[in-house]
Amino acid sequence: MKQLLIASLFTLLSTTAIAQDVNPVFPPGPRCLPYEQAMTKLVKEYKETRIFEGMNKNGSALIELFVNEETGTWTIIAKLPNKMACMQEMGKYFNTYEIIPGDDL
Repeated sequence: MKQLLIASLFTLLSTTAIAQDVNPVFPPGPRCLPYEQAMTKLVKEYKETRIFEGMNKNGSALIELFVNEETGTWTIIAKLPNKMACMQEMGKYFNTYEIIPGDDL
């Protein structure tokens, strides 16, 4: 199971080098947009669906992961209290792995 987890993390991190060509939702620069505008692009234009959300460690942003399972593209955004969405990462080749309860990670 450790190997699957390591492989998935490697895949996620290694795709960031090619991610700039994948999903140009956010403009150049600080890569932030009003949240509603970002959602329109991610959901309607890129057909990505939110599959995860969680508060970051210091509570300053809600981190969301959007995925298009057909194309394999993914986008991670930080939703800020001022209703802005800032892209953290994006890429392609999204995969999921089965987690077996009790399997030693």
